[in-house]
Parts: sequence; structure tokens; C-alpha cells
Amino acid sequence: MNIAHTCVHALTKGSSEYSLRTYREGDEIALVHLFNEVHSKYAGFVPRTIEYWRWCCLERPDVERDGIFEVVDHNNGNVVGYAVVGRSGNVWELCYDSTHDGDKIVSLLLDKAASYLKKVGATSITFNAPQENRVVKKVCRKLGFEVLPTPRMIITVQNFPKLVSLILESKKEELMTRFDEAVLIKFNEAPFWISDTFFIEISRDGVQVGDETQSPTIQVETDVITFSSLLFGILSPLQSVMRLKLRVKPFWKTLTLLKLLSSLQMKTTWFFPLSDLG
Repeated sequence: MNIAHTCVHALTKGSSEYSLRTYREGDEIALVHLFNEVHSKYAGFVPRTIEYWRWCCLERPDVERDGIFEVVDHNNGNVVGYAVVGRSGNVWELCYDSTHDGDKIVSLLLDKAASYLKKVGATSITFNAPQENRVVKKVCRKLGFEVLPTPRMIITVQNFPKLVSLILESKKEELMTRFDEAVLIKFNEAPFWISDTFFIEISRDGVQVGDETQSPTIQVETDVITFSSLLFGILSPLQSVMRLKLRVKPFWKTLTLLKLLSSLQMKTTWFFPLSDLG
């Protein structure tokens, strides 16, 4: 599972299209909009609200308003990139519009972050960036950043029916043409906060997830860790069957189930900014 690069840079000591400024009251509307536009493609994305951004960035103890930097497009005055820099050396958020010149925007932000942190006495810069982001990698190499190993992330699913329902809805058109099944999922030794059974129904009429079904066409017995690993793309459906982590009744429906589970896997890159840490 791809999560993020964590970058560290030891501090040592523009562009005509863009200018750099510090945060102004009310700018959070544009910053939140940009954040949501940029990050919506990543797995684990939760839409930012203005209130949440104020809490996790503007009101963070080590963040001062002159440590929030914005890159503005001269042509229309729009904010096309920003960085929230804490006195601790953490860049809590770094975000830019990829339809603009990312090299220039990221360079402006990191150069400014470096000079700011040197002034306040920090000794390094640390931030997260998606592994697939070539622009950030290029600028980091140019500025002498060191890429650290990908941090490990522990994900716990609180509500499997809700998660599966969202996945089904996002792939509804494809699934309705490929499957006509009622699948009963049963978890062995499920934690007390997780329902130990739920069903998935897919037909030409639509898709739905519920608590029970009268006549399942496929019954699946597994455990929470295996099913989570399947959904997040850590474990393939075929591997889970071969390891006896997934039991299917009737057995001759196994191939159908494998195809369905493969369709449900979330293969999008996972990413979280440091600002999501409490």
C-alpha cells in the first residue's frame, strides 16, 4: 500500500508569474477548496471543512500566521499553492494546483519555509508527500532533502457495511453488468463493535448492503483482518482462498467471488498530511 514520503531537510541558507504572501484572514476558504480539489483522488480522503482546517492548522500551537505561505497566480489572483509551517520544523500541509507550474510553486514554498524556519531556530524541515508526486521529488532532490522510509499506518474499519456500500456505489455501473449475486459475509471471532454478518446484493436493479438476506447465492466465512486486507489491496482474493483464510459455499462459486472481491479492492494511493495528526 502506498502511503507517503516523509522528507527531512537540514537548513542552510521568484517567479514572474507567481507571488508569495503570508496568510490573510479569510484565506482559509480558498485554501480548503484547493486542499479538497488536490486530495480527493487519494484513498483515505475526508473532505476538509473550514472549521477543521482552522483547528488542525491555524490554531495549532506551533503555527503562527506569518508561517502560513501562499502562492498567488498573477493572472487571476487565485491561490495556487500553500504551506502551513510550524516553528517545530513540521510543514503540516503543503498543497499546490497541478494544473499550474508545480516546480515553481513547490520551490517557492519550500524555499520560503526553509528561510522562515532558519529564522525561528528550527534545525530541519519535515513533511509528507505522496509517493507518486514527481514534482515534489524533483524539488526535494534539488534542495537536498532526504527521503525517509515510508511510515507504517494502521487502519481500523469501524463499519464494514458502510465502507463496502460506498465502494459498491462508486463502481455500481460496472458491477451491475457483471454480477447477479447475493453474498453473505460472516466474520469469525469479530470484535464486539463489529457486526459479524452482513450481505451484499448486486443485480441489474442496483447494488445494496444490508444486515441479512433470505437466500444468499454465495456464503463467505472469513475474519476481519483478512477482509480488511482484501479491501485495501494488501492481500489478493486468490491468496486468501489458498491460505484457507476465505471459505466459500458453494465451492463452485469461488471464481465468481474472486472476481467480485477483486472489483471491490481499493487500489488508490493512500496519503495523509501531517496536519491530520492530533
